[in-house]
Amino acid sequence: MGILKPALVIIGASTQLLPHTYCLKWYRKFRARYDFEDNEIPVRKDIQRRFEEAIDDINLSHSLKIKKERIQLFNVHDIEVFHAGSLYTKSGGLVGIPANFEYENVNSITDGTISIQYPALNWDLEAIKEFHTSLVLSENAQKFAIAREILKVATLDPIYKFCNVLTDMTIAIAGYHILYSKLNGTKQQKGIQVFCISIIAIATFFLTAITHSALNVYREKEVNEIMSKLGSEYIQGGVEYYEKLSQKNKALRVLLGKKGTYLYTPTGNQTILFGILTKLPTNF
Repeated sequence: MGILKPALVIIGASTQLLPHTYCLKWYRKFRARYDFEDNEIPVRKDIQRRFEEAIDDINLSHSLKIKKERIQLFNVHDIEVFHAGSLYTKSGGLVGIPANFEYENVNSITDGTISIQYPALNWDLEAIKEFHTSLVLSENAQKFAIAREILKVATLDPIYKFCNVLTDMTIAIAGYHILYSKLNGTKQQKGIQVFCISIIAIATFFLTAITHSALNVYREKEVNEIMSKLGSEYIQGGVEYYEKLSQKNKALRVLLGKKGTYLYTPTGNQTILFGILTKLPTNF
């Protein structure tokens, strides 16, 4: 089958690597936040200062020696801190700052600065209040979030994920041929071909999703362990950051109605499978 040729395996795996290496500058343009004249909005000086302080703190307390010029800081079109790339590649890394880092209090939030693009939104006033409150972060929480993304950029994760997808797709090819031969399929038996492709595609998707999730969980634990050694302000910031994250997810679980119950658990955690399949659209 043409779709299972080795060349396409390489291409499929490259989708995990190219946005973090050769296509990083175009990836940034896609994720960046722009003004009405289509100019990229510069990062505020106070947020830039927190970014530089976070790098200095990491360098002082960890074996990593991160060069500021290897990481590009920019405003991202999202309500989540963003990272891409790797300091182990020629392209370096990106750290994206969400719009809510500019909010000093709940009164800073208006429909003109943030909205949820979801037609079946459940307009629960208490949930909206909780959602808005969750977006306002203290300086310590912001520094924690920025430092966390810096540490993630200082890993080989894009390369690991490339190798993971490459391996999974190679296993998929072998699995397809084994399953097809066991079912005594021939070129004329299109039904068996479709069945085998469907089974292998589903199995490969779940295998890749599980391994990606396992890597993400491992990385979160490793990064948090490092962060706990950076000082009390990062510990306090981390507690606040995760509390606000849980508060936001609980609010979205109510606001998004049935979809929210799929995306988030009652405790405010993201459902892993639906978190991989979907991303909440926002507008700034």
